[in-house]
Amino acid sequence: MKKGVVSGDQILMTGRLLIFVILALIIAFIFTMSVVREVKTNRVYSDVVNARILYGPSCVAYNDGLRTNPGILDLEKLTGSIINECFKYLNKELYGFGVSLVGENNQLIREIILNEDVYDNKQLCDISKSKFECNSFEEYVLYKDGNDFKDGILKIQVVNVNE
Repeated sequence: MKKGVVSGDQILMTGRLLIFVILALIIAFIFTMSVVREVKTNRVYSDVVNARILYGPSCVAYNDGLRTNPGILDLEKLTGSIINECFKYLNKELYGFGVSLVGENNQLIREIILNEDVYDNKQLCDISKSKFECNSFEEYVLYKDGNDFKDGILKIQVVNVNE
């Protein structure tokens, strides 16, 4: 074969190589589109808030001296400072909390709001393009009031700013 002469096999091989590279790029693009997903963690944080309030030993769960009783609240611990301490690890600029305890006949026993600047935007959560997301929980609980145990409903609303 002479120098500088391109044969038909070389042209055919170059064309096949080009098609192979294009197909490989298309397959790689489709694979990355299906694997790379955005994970929204706002609901997870809200679930953590709910569980931490009900079951966290450093939060409002009742401790009888021997152990922490999950699902039973100590009314003396249900204060803004203790709940604020429970969530010291969360970025306070992104979350607002409303915690209320309702007793018999829908009587409001205690209501605590943390980070009112964010919490006051809860009415914007229903707007589809809003930068706020709300999650609400209602849990049937027992609470210790003095020496008595009473039943009530703990309502927790978490408002967070979508970044």
